[in-house]
Amino acid sequence: MAFVSIGYRLANGKEMTNQFPTQEEDVKACIEYVLSNRSEYGISGKFATFGGSAGAHLALLYAYKHGTGSYKPAAAVSLVGPTNISSVYEQVLMTDDPNRELFHSLFIDAVGGTQKEKPELCYTSSPINYVTKKSPPTLMIYGEVDTIVPSQQAEELAAKLTECGVKHVYKLYPGQQHDLKGVIEEAIQEVINFLDTYLK
Repeated sequence: MAFVSIGYRLANGKEMTNQFPTQEEDVKACIEYVLSNRSEYGISGKFATFGGSAGAHLALLYAYKHGTGSYKPAAAVSLVGPTNISSVYEQVLMTDDPNRELFHSLFIDAVGGTQKEKPELCYTSSPINYVTKKSPPTLMIYGEVDTIVPSQQAEELAAKLTECGVKHVYKLYPGQQHDLKGVIEEAIQEVINFLDTYLK
């Protein structure tokens, strides 16, 4: 099994550079480049997208939005990734975390404004809006008390996947925050088992 770790340009809120869809475009370009050269690398065209936090958001976005053409993933995995940028703003502000304003600002930096200021961009950068019955099987792993990406994000996506009849597994770890510190080994084993099922 081969692994490709993808880097992407980070948004700079102070300079208002590299806002979405920069990161989305970077990930898409990398996946397409690697797979178009898979014979040279000696790898299979069967693949999954997988990431944590912001990387999970991009993994889901590629799988649902761009993974309908030549390069369709066999599965997608999200470790605590945002799924609906339009709703995450308010969900973060509703937590009791003293850093909620900081976390809220991270989403503003990514798209260059709030959901009210950038509604179209929030929509087009939300994986949930591209789920269809043809979307790949999805594993979602989240922490119950995550205040950076609240578990409502997973619940929204799980409901949409169910509505579209997409196979999925939703694992919510009680008492766990964004880093899943207390269960990370168990969570990684969940990922391994899931990928073993869909990448064989």
